[in-house]
Amino acid sequence: MEYYSPKTINEFIEIVDKYKDQAVIVAGGTDALVKPNFFKDKKAIIETLSIQELKTIEDTGDKIKIGAGVTFSDITNSELIKANNKAFYQAAQVCGSPQIRNRGTIAGNIVNASPAADSVPSLIVSNATLTLISKDGEQNIKLNAFLEGPGKTALKPGQILAFIEFDKDKPDTIAFYRKIGTRKALSIAKASVAFKAIIKDKTLSNIEIAYGSVGPTVIHSVKAKKHLEGKTLNEETIKEASIKAFNEVNPIDDIRSTASYRKLVIKNVIIEELNQFL
Repeated sequence: MEYYSPKTINEFIEIVDKYKDQAVIVAGGTDALVKPNFFKDKKAIIETLSIQELKTIEDTGDKIKIGAGVTFSDITNSELIKANNKAFYQAAQVCGSPQIRNRGTIAGNIVNASPAADSVPSLIVSNATLTLISKDGEQNIKLNAFLEGPGKTALKPGQILAFIEFDKDKPDTIAFYRKIGTRKALSIAKASVAFKAIIKDKTLSNIEIAYGSVGPTVIHSVKAKKHLEGKTLNEETIKEASIKAFNEVNPIDDIRSTASYRKLVIKNVIIEELNQFL
């Protein structure tokens, strides 16, 4: 098996194009190294940590653009993200342990395509767009369209995920990311919720809600979002929204939790978190 450590995006693309789906791309390696079959039948390992172009965090006006090689520690240390995207910043803080956050990258968390990925719900409610690059050029795709199922993405052989761009919080935004796991740290989410809205005079608008670990991919809310749009934030509307959320997720029983518990968690998180804004 060949090992490569490209220094530029162009060099990275050339190597990926050569091996296509016969290569394993490793950034922080926090997912790859714990999967015994991850390297099976592959011809090359391509490590991306030396590509400085993929480690940028950039203010692009009303959006933030980050490179695929940005780590979760980079995110938690970014004043730009802390000041401009509360939900994403909160998600980065609870991803793994300090050691994992030091190594794990945003691209790895996305491309791994786990329904429990901490970064994905907060990025979906922030209208995230991914830039995919290959020798054939660039492709921009919405994050929720990129994720096709557990471990499945729209990434084609020869393509790399290079950049992620997402909205800044607008004035009067309320937002949160909350996950529930077995422990307070180093825990994979049993269920999670990302929420973003604008509130003026207690009236909600521009609602965005996403749920993690309760479907084959992160679920972008329809029912709870529609119910809250234009409503006055009060105990009654929060309770009604929580019931809508309870009914629009369809989780499974697995080794980490039961479907019934996950549905209850989604309902209760909506109630608890939105009550803090009353």
